[in-house]
Amino acid sequence: SEPFADMAVLNNYKGEAQKLKKEEMGDLFKDYKSVSWVPYAIVPLKIYNTDAASGVQVMSKETRVFKNGKVWEKELFEIFYFNLDGKITSMVQYARDF
Repeated sequence: SEPFADMAVLNNYKGEAQKLKKEEMGDLFKDYKSVSWVPYAIVPLKIYNTDAASGVQVMSKETRVFKNGKVWEKELFEIFYFNLDGKITSMVQYARDF
């Protein structure tokens, strides 16, 4: 089963929003040699004043190794929002350096 809805909005830690189709998600990783994402806390959410919207807060460490050798490493706090089918419709990301 695919984790993303047909269309999703990704809001990165720089404040940039990307609206992507499900089939475009793989393009986000094309510049990386590898990505390590290690979540260490996941908290479920019920979105206030909605019938059934839900989400999760995830705290994690992510390391991205680019094909050019550059290494990107951050501690992340992300909120993923789900539709009624359980598919991710949006994500908001906050980051800090180690």
